[in-house]
Amino acid sequence: MSSSTIDPVAQTFIIDGQNFPSGAFLSSVNLFFRTKPSTSVPVRVCILPTLNGYPTGQPLEYSIVSLPATSVNVSETPHYLNSNTYTNFAFSSPVYINPDQLYAIVVQSSSDDYTLWCSQQGDTALLSTSKALPTDVNPPSPTKIVTTPYVGDLFESQNGLTWTADLLKDLMFTINRCKFDTNTSPSMSFVVPAGLPERRSVESDTSLATANSIYDVFNLSTTDLTPPGTSLVYQYTTTLESGTSDGPYSVVPGKYGTPKSEDISLNDNKGSRVLNYTANDSFKLQATLSTDNDAVSPVISEDGLNLWTIRYRINNMGISNDDIFLITGGIGYLANANGTISYPEITVSAPDLDGGEQAYVSANIQSGNIVSVYVTAEGSGYLTTPTITISNTSNVSANVVVAGETSPTGGNGRARYITQIVTLAEGSDSGDLRVYTSAYRPTNSDIHVYYKIVARDDTQKIEEGDWKLMTITSGAGRYSTSFSDIVEYEFSPGTLNVADEFVSYTSKANGLSYTSFYQFMIKVVMSSSDSTFAPFLDDIRAIALPPGTGL
Repeated sequence: MSSSTIDPVAQTFIIDGQNFPSGAFLSSVNLFFRTKPSTSVPVRVCILPTLNGYPTGQPLEYSIVSLPATSVNVSETPHYLNSNTYTNFAFSSPVYINPDQLYAIVVQSSSDDYTLWCSQQGDTALLSTSKALPTDVNPPSPTKIVTTPYVGDLFESQNGLTWTADLLKDLMFTINRCKFDTNTSPSMSFVVPAGLPERRSVESDTSLATANSIYDVFNLSTTDLTPPGTSLVYQYTTTLESGTSDGPYSVVPGKYGTPKSEDISLNDNKGSRVLNYTANDSFKLQATLSTDNDAVSPVISEDGLNLWTIRYRINNMGISNDDIFLITGGIGYLANANGTISYPEITVSAPDLDGGEQAYVSANIQSGNIVSVYVTAEGSGYLTTPTITISNTSNVSANVVVAGETSPTGGNGRARYITQIVTLAEGSDSGDLRVYTSAYRPTNSDIHVYYKIVARDDTQKIEEGDWKLMTITSGAGRYSTSFSDIVEYEFSPGTLNVADEFVSYTSKANGLSYTSFYQFMIKVVMSSSDSTFAPFLDDIRAIALPPGTGL
């Protein structure tokens, strides 16, 4: 029998959960046409979900196939094993079908010259369809159509939105599934390509990087499907700043564009990693696929892979060009000639910390005048503001200053937190301070606390005062062993881990010394010799005290 398809027709079907407990991936659908138009008017096939047994919703992804009439086979003697009598609609990618769930094959064309073979219960079958093989002789008597296992109903529609079921008819069709190899576990690699394009799947016109990207932490997400009986195992490989590959390491990415709940820290004493803008393999994610059911396989969407990288803005208390300010260039350097001076003619004071590295700077001179000063070695361990000294003889000395952490503003530390001004109530002026912080402080890192104060009768504004370095009086030798190992530290005015139990400062407004205050501010600066080991604060608390309390 035949049915017109100028308006869509749909045939529902179901995959038995006992035979396919994990569902199946469909590769194509075979349809049996009796007639087709003489012109190349296409016919379209797709698979729809159903609701209450009726076709509805959007076609399943990759299930839409359109063929011209020239690609459609027609026959008066259709047989499911004779490829000359059916038309294969192959999906561009396997289409996943859940078990025991009703779906619909929908066929539509703008030509009413397409007709499809279908059956009706109680009728006799075509002789060609009653044979086991196409080459067998026709049976002596026709077969009566009684049941249609795993087949639902035939639906007709005049608009593709509302459907009318014909409970006695069914379309002639076969569904082909994929068969996967259960004896192998193939792997595929995904890389960040040269140029480091961002949002590759969203933006077609993306500017490319012209420099490498350094990172200390990263996160991943994938969009994948793992039906029961299948697995996906991921491993990543990074590139050290030296250019050496490091890995692979196992990882479980986040899903569907959502990053992992915890970033992947690279604090393994190998330093930061690099995305090389000239290479195609500076970051690689390898996926290994396996299945114990030949009807299903894990699936990965390339467009659903996302990599986020993070660079911690932290240093080891060295100095940079941004910290140096040339106030005046002086006169008479290099006998009023042009050139460059460097160490030992221009020096930087020594770092505060034992084991700190000496910083070095140079200066460019034009006609005896210093026009710029720049860092040649940033050094480390400068907890207080360093000084730059120029010993080259001149008629008028240059004035070069550094904005360090004990300067009123700025600072050479790159990771800092500064509180707002805290004002004590009248009558509550204090003479000592304590700062407590619960923090993650890994090895290779440190936490430095500074304060500034102002007395009630001082005309100097607190913002104009210098910061003063505090000393750690509790927890000095404690370092965190994991991100959850939060340690409490205490800081006080003092030196060498011993509290002074008092505060003092000299006013810039009148030159007087003060030992009490009514306003204070706290600054916390974090440092690290390896930016992959970055401390963080869980909380910070400050207490203003009378002097000499001994706390």
